Amino acid sequence: MTTRLKEDLQQYPGYGVHSFAVNYQSNNKDIQASLVLDNAFNKVYYSTVGVPQEARNIKMSVSYRW
Repeated sequence: MTTRLKEDLQQYPGYGVHSFAVNYQSNNKDIQASLVLDNAFNKVYYSTVGVPQEARNIKMSVSYRW
């Protein structure tokens, strides 16, 4: 029996990554803001092809409509 997987592939254990988000929208909907904390506990993990993924990071956005 043959397999389609290469034998030199690295197998990684399972993991959990936690992200948190807060969003705000003004009553008249002209101002929107969001704050996102990705990988809150700074877990070291890899994609399925072995590429290291982002460490803890924060993203913020604010928009105004007139």
